[in-house]
Amino acid sequence: MIATSAAGLGLSAYQMYQGNQQSKQAANALKNYKRNDLTNAYENNQISTVASDYAAERNDQMSADMVDSSRNGGIRAIFGGIPKIQSINNSANQDTINSLNDQVLRRQDNISQDNIRIRGVKEDRDNQNIAGMSSQQQAGEQNKWSGMMSFANSASDLGKSVDWNGKKDGVSYNERLAKAGSKG
Repeated sequence: MIATSAAGLGLSAYQMYQGNQQSKQAANALKNYKRNDLTNAYENNQISTVASDYAAERNDQMSADMVDSSRNGGIRAIFGGIPKIQSINNSANQDTINSLNDQVLRRQDNISQDNIRIRGVKEDRDNQNIAGMSSQQQAGEQNKWSGMMSFANSASDLGKSVDWNGKKDGVSYNERLAKAGSKG
């Protein structure tokens, strides 16, 4: 019984030590936790000017063709054609501006939506990681306290198994000596 109680004391002390170490490691991990860094997939997207460049080229060619036609038609054709050419140029320029503006707005909307997604992913990951480390710390604390309780119980059992008055079967060492002396 004494050997069992002593072994229980040793195992309990080890459990306390391990629980304490586990708790400290988790606390350090929480203290040194680095948040995730994610980048926006749309931030570096460029606005395409291919379509607007093509439209401007096409508009320049059409304007040149109209000016040539007006020139061949005489002074009346020139004065009558200039407002129409100007109107067509203004309309084409406005279409180009609108196309580029739409691309900018779509890009900004994509960036905003991706920032919202990134924030959610970061929060979810961080919450899961922090919860895991907190659980590990709590498990370590629980193991430490469990070890302390086991240690106390083993110490109590050891104390009960040793007769501190030197009695065995209710007879003290001196009484056994006296009895042994009276027999002899």
